[in-house]
Amino acid sequence: MRYPKAHADSSGSVPFALRGPKTVRTALAAVTALGVGLVPALMFVSPASAATSDFTITPTAAAVTEGSPFSLSIAKDPNITTGTYTITIGADATLNARQANLTSDIGALSTTTIDASTAGPWTVTLPTTQDSVYEWDETFVVEVKDSTVVPAVASNTQVLTINNDDAAPSYSLSASPNPVTESAGAKTIVTASLSAISGRDTEITLNTANGTATSSNDYTALSASAVTILAGSPSITKEIPIANDGVKDQLDTENFVVNGSASANVANTGVNATSATVSIVDAQTTPKLTLSGGGAQAEGHSASFTVTASVGSELPMSVNWNSADVTPATGRAKATSGDDFTYPASRTVTIATGQTTAPISIPLTADGVNELDEDYAIELASPVNAALGTPSKATGTITDTSSAPTLTIAPSAVAEGDSGKKWATFTATLSSKSGKTVTAEWATAASGTGYGKAVAGKDYMANSGRLVFAPGATTQTFAVEIIGDNVDEGTGETFNITTASPISENPVTLSPSGPTTITITDDDSAPSVSFDDAVEKEGNGPKAWLLPVKLSNPSDHPLVVGIVDNGTGSASATYSAATPGSGDYSLLTSTVTIQPEMMSGQAVVLVNGDEIYEPDETVSLKSSVTDAPSLALISGAADDPITVTLTNDDKAPDLEINSAKGKEGETVNVTGTLTGTSQSPLSLSVSFGGGSIKGSKAADVGDFTNPGTQVIPIPAGTPSGATIPVASIPLLEDKLDEPDETIVGTGTGLGGVGTVTDGVIVITGSAGGGEEPGGEEPGEAPKPTITAPASVNGTGPVSITGTVAANATVELWGAPVAGGELKWIANSKAGTTGSYSFSRSISQGMRFVTQSQEVNSDEKTVWVNQWASLTASSPSRGRVTVLVKTNPNASGRKVVVQRWTGPNTWTNILVSRANVNGAYTATTWAPRGLVALRAWVEGDADMGINTGWTGIVRPVIR
Repeated sequence: MRYPKAHADSSGSVPFALRGPKTVRTALAAVTALGVGLVPALMFVSPASAATSDFTITPTAAAVTEGSPFSLSIAKDPNITTGTYTITIGADATLNARQANLTSDIGALSTTTIDASTAGPWTVTLPTTQDSVYEWDETFVVEVKDSTVVPAVASNTQVLTINNDDAAPSYSLSASPNPVTESAGAKTIVTASLSAISGRDTEITLNTANGTATSSNDYTALSASAVTILAGSPSITKEIPIANDGVKDQLDTENFVVNGSASANVANTGVNATSATVSIVDAQTTPKLTLSGGGAQAEGHSASFTVTASVGSELPMSVNWNSADVTPATGRAKATSGDDFTYPASRTVTIATGQTTAPISIPLTADGVNELDEDYAIELASPVNAALGTPSKATGTITDTSSAPTLTIAPSAVAEGDSGKKWATFTATLSSKSGKTVTAEWATAASGTGYGKAVAGKDYMANSGRLVFAPGATTQTFAVEIIGDNVDEGTGETFNITTASPISENPVTLSPSGPTTITITDDDSAPSVSFDDAVEKEGNGPKAWLLPVKLSNPSDHPLVVGIVDNGTGSASATYSAATPGSGDYSLLTSTVTIQPEMMSGQAVVLVNGDEIYEPDETVSLKSSVTDAPSLALISGAADDPITVTLTNDDKAPDLEINSAKGKEGETVNVTGTLTGTSQSPLSLSVSFGGGSIKGSKAADVGDFTNPGTQVIPIPAGTPSGATIPVASIPLLEDKLDEPDETIVGTGTGLGGVGTVTDGVIVITGSAGGGEEPGGEEPGEAPKPTITAPASVNGTGPVSITGTVAANATVELWGAPVAGGELKWIANSKAGTTGSYSFSRSISQGMRFVTQSQEVNSDEKTVWVNQWASLTASSPSRGRVTVLVKTNPNASGRKVVVQRWTGPNTWTNILVSRANVNGAYTATTWAPRGLVALRAWVEGDADMGINTGWTGIVRPVIR
């Protein structure tokens, strides 16, 4: 076996191809491994001096069949007598791949050396190997070389040939996978295989031929595609890509053929074509047909549906369609074939080869009838070359294009009435008949806010309903309750009636475009103003009194009524220092606004209560309407005066006879302390007489000189607490030792006005000797008496009075109730009767003592009553704002505002504390109308301040 010279020259070695069965190849490999080491000796010719003619190699036969030996006769030139020569085997470099394998094709020489000293000739035997590989006839070279020369030089060469005796193999074609399923990237691999290993290259040309599969759609064709099975190789492969055409094929399995034609070095050369059939499995299942389209389409047009195949097909697909039963949607009817749409006689749809859709068109009939939109449906049936998919049914809607009737409401005005409710009937009318049931919903609604706008629940009862007009009907009636009242509302009030088509039902075109306005005509006259006389206690301080102002009937507008003084009352509106108890009232509001639909309002009159005894007085007021809008809305501005009687609630003054003591021989100056003030002067009658007090001994006529009945005049306005001289009573001296004796001063008011409270004058006795009970030591100054009120209202002056020795100097000492030592405040001088007085302004509780001639009076404590005022107003509907002011400043102390919730019940509505200014203001909820409020302010016992209440106020809450 030989390889090309070029290969040997470039690689420096000669590769050996081992062919044949495995056992043969194993044996050849072993021999080859040994032979490789011999190659250098075989391949290099020694440049020895021996010529190529020194030895002659003569084979018995230049070519033998493999397995037969070669017999060689070697002769030498007679002139060669010495030396050792080597017989070698080498490759014939000129024969390329047809060289014999020196290790596997040839055995060992019978001899490998020649001794030139012998005569020769020499016979050498060389066996050849019998194999089963089809191969070329192979050649090799036998040489004789002089071994004494390095490298050895060949002296002669002989080319020998081993003839092949094995038959050529056959070949076959196969494909895998087979069958193959079409898909992206799918392929089949065609294999060309030899029946046996060949020592020669085998070239096979492949061509494909369409069967039921076609190369344009199903696979990639081969055209004269040559493949070579190399010597020693059993087979060769070739890929053929398989296409996924995305179309349902006519056959589930299609095929094509791979044909081969081989070169001459195979056994089946004479029949050198063989083939393999490849099957392709279709990836697409049977197409599914679905139906879509329909939807809403106006009558007189055509509805469109589409039949869609899931995949295309190599065969035309067809399917029938028919109308199907349908349940109309709410508010729609069922269409009828022949009446509402045209139902063709032929209802078969075909999808052409290679296509996936086909249309269905259904003409819709325009019938000119106003009717409900109508539903219909079609469905597919009896598919050919396909199957039914989902959905195979589709629904369409025929929308009506005929005009709907319009709707009107009558009448547009209804009467009101004076009270209660009454039904007003309205008629709804369609402009024309309809071919379907017409449904409309009606409802009352406000036409706006403000004057002239009716209010649901007050002027009419909100209502709604549904009107159903059967096909052909044009009228329906409904009713709304109208509420009567006696409110003057001018020309009347309006509300709306709206109409609308209910959702999901056929629409109705409404006329007019907006709601229908209904007027409730008013039948009430304009109101007039009136008052009611009243009686009110004056009280001891200022308080607000609410003067009701009434209307004969309400108005829907606010009415402003002026209030003025009529000038005929006995009470005075102006304070005069010259007239005690004057300034009885003040008109705090000159106008009263009576809110819409209210029948009364309230003016605020400040009644200036006092502690002055006076007769009942009257306040006379009247209305005076000057507000232009109110003049137009009130039936006359008639004067209807009101008389308010302010009843006196103060007692006539009382003169309390001040108790006194005196020794026999002295004159006692008797005084009285006045409680209460009178607006008018009055006179009191006072008399004295002996009387026993709590078991004391009554003085008799011999113990004192009775001054007789004294008429004591009390000038108008004499302040309460004033000390009034009454009489001087000389006490008669006797020589008897006797106990204290008492004289009682009594009296009454002349004319039935005023009172006198008894007083006791004690004549100190001398029984038992020593110091008289309650008396002073001989020569000691008398103990001052002291009188002061227990409390005063708010900050202000305190009147402190008493008696001491006549013309004596009196000191006033004081200290806060809160604590501290008494400190000097002021001096005064008693009169000739021994009476003295001080006036001291205080803002907290004080302790007072007077001192004269170093003798102290008893201590008097005067507390301050917390004074507070309350005002209230209504800033908005259902809200009241209050303001509480205090004197003295009640900063930080609790303030409670209460509302009368009756009976006999006051409820706290605000609880907080006064601010740094001693005031408190807040706004809170209150029921509408007249309410009564009062406030309580916490006192401070440590500071000598009592808690205080305000007067009751009566604001009107809007």
